[in-house]
Amino acid sequence: MSRSSIGAASAVIAFALCSAGAGAADERAGRATRVQADSFQKHYFAGSPIVAGDPIYLNATIYTKTYGTAEIRLEDDTELLVGPNSSILIDAYVYAAGGGASLTMSLGRGALRVISGQLAKDTTEFRTEVATIGVRGTRFWLDVDTPGLTRIWADEGTVIARPVDGDRDFILTEPVYAECDRTTCRETWPPPKPIVFPRDPRPPRR
Repeated sequence: MSRSSIGAASAVIAFALCSAGAGAADERAGRATRVQADSFQKHYFAGSPIVAGDPIYLNATIYTKTYGTAEIRLEDDTELLVGPNSSILIDAYVYAAGGGASLTMSLGRGALRVISGQLAKDTTEFRTEVATIGVRGTRFWLDVDTPGLTRIWADEGTVIARPVDGDRDFILTEPVYAECDRTTCRETWPPPKPIVFPRDPRPPRR
């Protein structure tokens, strides 16, 4: 094969790989259903405001500021509510219509409420700095506003928390509140849940 042929073949392969990567990054995971100002989606390198009805993409970071709250419905009917001053990353999401869904998501800061749809318990993880959280058909809150601590409210169903430096799972069954650090989780008296959709005193955006 000539050098020119090799070069052309290499270019075709490189283009195919880039196209495949772009397609995966553009895969839709769900849509925004209710959104307050100061809510954004960072897809590729740029962040842009979210409005109701916008698609939410795999590998996108959803983040909010002081007066931001974003409600998202994934394709399997799982509902996510991202509170003010919060950030989540949809690391992986797979859903086959009529079957279960698998989800891996990271909560970098702030608060997240989850109402699970068809999430499969063995392939779903919510990750924070100090713990990995699994679910068994549930409704729960996560909050990581306090450094080194993940706060969990399990309202319905069961949450399984494994601290990153621990050697056991903590099974939290409704109704329960627990605080997890890097080695253990402790059930304790629940504080108020995070505030969402705060009143925005600023004039509406034009």
